[in-house]
Amino acid sequence: MNAPVIRLEDGNPSEPPVRRTYVHADCGRETTAAGDALVLLECPFRPVDSTLCSGCGEYVKLERVAWSDSGENIAQYRQRVYNSLSFWQRMYYAIIGNAYEGAINLNLDRNGRPKERSPSLAS
Repeated sequence: MNAPVIRLEDGNPSEPPVRRTYVHADCGRETTAAGDALVLLECPFRPVDSTLCSGCGEYVKLERVAWSDSGENIAQYRQRVYNSLSFWQRMYYAIIGNAYEGAINLNLDRNGRPKERSPSLAS
């Protein structure tokens, strides 16, 4: 399941130039995550278990939100990305790598900039 990631032309240069929208199952409203907030949602190697819904203003578990473009539950998405990597890749991202690198499908370098050529590992 390849979900598109939208590159922003006018984003904050100090953050990764990406955004993605998710929908909260309970209130049905959408929230767009961008920059570092999206990186943390995308990276299964960072301890994130909830996110803020801009529709109802509540922090909700990742099991209650899904990507708007693919319909995939974010908790399951993070687990799928994690499972797509070998043991040694997991160790690298968990111990040495940073959140930008661990957000596998965003294809960012360790400074949060888009990589030149790097296909997604977890499609």
